[in-house]
Amino acid sequence: MSGQPHASDAARPRAGTRVAGRYRLEHEIGRGGMGVVWYAVDEVLERPVAVKQVTIPPSIAPREAEVLRERVVREARAAGRVRHDSAVTVYDVVDEDGTPYLVMEMLDARSLAQLVRDDGPLTPRETARVGLAVLGALEAAHAVGVVHRDVKPGNVLVADDGRVMLTDFGIASSQGDPTITATGLLLGSPAYIPPERARGTAGGPSSDIWSLAATLWTAVEGRPAYDGDGPVAILTAVVEGRRHEPVRGGALAPVLVDVLDADADSRPSVPALRTALERVAETASDDVPDVTPVTAQPGQREQTQVLAALSGAPKPTRPKQRPPSPHVRRRRIALAAVVAAGVAAGIAGWQLGGSGGSSIPLTTFHAQNGWTVGVPDGWVPAGFPDKSWREPGSFSTYVQIQVGEGANAKQSLTNLALGKPTKVGGFRQLSLTGDADQATLEWLEDTTSGAQLHLRDTYTEAGGKTYAFVEVAGAKDWAAAQKTFSAIRKSFRTS
Repeated sequence: MSGQPHASDAARPRAGTRVAGRYRLEHEIGRGGMGVVWYAVDEVLERPVAVKQVTIPPSIAPREAEVLRERVVREARAAGRVRHDSAVTVYDVVDEDGTPYLVMEMLDARSLAQLVRDDGPLTPRETARVGLAVLGALEAAHAVGVVHRDVKPGNVLVADDGRVMLTDFGIASSQGDPTITATGLLLGSPAYIPPERARGTAGGPSSDIWSLAATLWTAVEGRPAYDGDGPVAILTAVVEGRRHEPVRGGALAPVLVDVLDADADSRPSVPALRTALERVAETASDDVPDVTPVTAQPGQREQTQVLAALSGAPKPTRPKQRPPSPHVRRRRIALAAVVAAGVAAGIAGWQLGGSGGSSIPLTTFHAQNGWTVGVPDGWVPAGFPDKSWREPGSFSTYVQIQVGEGANAKQSLTNLALGKPTKVGGFRQLSLTGDADQATLEWLEDTTSGAQLHLRDTYTEAGGKTYAFVEVAGAKDWAAAQKTFSAIRKSFRTS
């Protein structure tokens, strides 16, 4: 980590900028965590195109940023092989001044996310028809060895004439190649990341199908199946299978529930899913119940099956067991909205927050790469096994520890803060203190569920390593959590 902005962060093209000497950027048409989409003109072929500027999060080391850029370019080229009427065509991919750009087909359409926001949830029949189109695009991608990895409402486009398109293969991967997650990033939107990827595995075609079901859930229910106060809380809900109960899905609900199985091997096959969606699209009533949504409690699971949707009769099912958290895999995962460093080894003898005693009962956790920390008795692993823990009964109070290559602590946090206003809604910086060796950034952040989080990110640079200690709690719970947070900080030591 160098403490200097990556080229992709520094390069902020304006209207009129030409990419690769031929794509003239006209105006922004979208912005998200992985980049900015421009309306542009291909001056060679004289046609409109969509150009996505892929942003590299400022929170990762320059060496890893370079690896990520190379993989984005390679994997986007692989995605360009996908040919299907419901897959947005990737025309070109270029790397200019360290910034990857994807050049794609321009469509006059709204995203499924915008459609639901503007017009409300779709009917089960409409949702099933959208699902069939996207399923076809995914089948075409999988047939040429490409896994999309970012199926979500924002990447499904619906034109006024009813045409449905799957777009943004920008973080797709080719089977057999190293994936972008090897650099330490878990890319995608938390509510649509399948459990296997949340646990750190690369995922495969079945993961795309899970994300499709999560996307269709939002379309028909009007909100995601999984939510929480912040990205880690959402990922925890996904891993634990803790989701809302369906209230508007009608005949589509049992289909989606079955596909959202935490066990990839237990999900229905693509032909079975297609048959179920076709049945709903052809026969389902457009009437939906006018009821208040009910949030599922931990452990609750709908136990209907796709076969029940096909036959019209319930099928006996085995109880769904909550998947155990893995204990051996240690993936370096960073969410730009929460933390900013990757995982590596520690330095000898360093300790965060002093050596005072604590009245909080702690159990010492020994990390494989040498550091130790006291975990409060009763706390459970959060979304990132073996480096994050949360308070029982709370999905917003947690701590996370990450280690990366050394740099300037204050400059790193300054870069993180500078990137947040354009990437995270509701970001409000409270303080940034410290120096090059140790610094702390504290901020408030609004969540999609309407709650507000209070976060504190402490970086210490020593011995060529970066130690990131992240503390998160709901804003209303922040004061009460300080005693516990202090005890955890004081217990942290490196080998």
